[in-house]
Amino acid sequence: MAAECIRVAPTVTRLGLSGPHPARLTRLSPSAAESLRGCGLQLAFRSDPEYASFRRPRPSAVMGTVGHALLEAVGRGDFDDIDEDDVEDRLQRSWDAQIAEMQVDIQQAWPMGSVPPPERWPGYQLTRVRLMRLLVEQVVRRRIPHRGEARVLATEEWLEALPLCGRADRIEYSASGVELVDLKSGWTLLSELQASHRRQLLFYAYLWNQRTGEWPTRASVQRLDGTRLAFEVNSAEAEEVVSEALVLLNNFNQVVESGSSLSGLGNPSTSTCRYCEFRPACARFFSAISEEWGWYLKSVLGRVKNIHNAGRFGVIELLVEGGNLSEEVKEARLVGLPPALLPKEGWRISIVDAIPTRVPGGLRASWETQLWVWD
Repeated sequence: MAAECIRVAPTVTRLGLSGPHPARLTRLSPSAAESLRGCGLQLAFRSDPEYASFRRPRPSAVMGTVGHALLEAVGRGDFDDIDEDDVEDRLQRSWDAQIAEMQVDIQQAWPMGSVPPPERWPGYQLTRVRLMRLLVEQVVRRRIPHRGEARVLATEEWLEALPLCGRADRIEYSASGVELVDLKSGWTLLSELQASHRRQLLFYAYLWNQRTGEWPTRASVQRLDGTRLAFEVNSAEAEEVVSEALVLLNNFNQVVESGSSLSGLGNPSTSTCRYCEFRPACARFFSAISEEWGWYLKSVLGRVKNIHNAGRFGVIELLVEGGNLSEEVKEARLVGLPPALLPKEGWRISIVDAIPTRVPGGLRASWETQLWVWD
């Protein structure tokens, strides 16, 4: 039975949700193809506008978005006319302004508590330092191009050969041919090319071939330190990636059009669920997660037994039905809830990403803890 979720928020926004009801997919991007490969149910949630409120900005994503935007701005030449002595200052001010703007969006999206300032975000300082170093270097190299160096043909280039589509970060040309570049602005540096990144780039290579009739010679992931993980494009491999993606798309659409339950599309696991935004509403997630997953933060599904409003913060006592607490724990106790977010006794609720305490079954809410009501 699909879960109906009601978000408990200061505005008491109630969403009568009975599981995702996506429309038939008519377009397929590389990210959507990866979702189908990992967990089709995740893409079903993402494709249903009723679940849009589950998608919330997080610090790591915000840093990636701002970093990516600045890399593209430099690639377009937006900083070419700035005096050389002022380039780094302008870049830093642009970073600060965009981060501050998105910090407001994060706080509005997470009502459980105060979001830490950017300086306390994991990896913030390291990301900022590495990014500024890379951006200044790229501005300088644009002004004094090296002989034989690749030139940028396009940034954020939209490619499509329906139903396939996607936006390539950067397309470069050199004497050896065209190279597709995917920019990764996360603070952790990839040690090797991941299979999902390879498939994404091969997906773009196929689309480039459909537009131009020619295959790119190389594809690469550019890390935040400026180095790249590259490989030679193999046309047969790219066609195989696309063929597999189209099969997955067809299978997904068949399930959607049949009107049958979408739960069979789910593939809950530590890898597919860890960063999924729809965990609070996913029955497959709560039926699969356990203490053996090894997650520090706790997620629990259960029935509210008691609530206590202590003034500044509230407390929930919960009869546990599922989650990653110890199997011996039958009742959980969540503390630190703002009074405006307290549910009612008897409600069935899901709690995601609560901090465990030393008391068995004890949980503490943080700003990134989520609480939803299942009806």
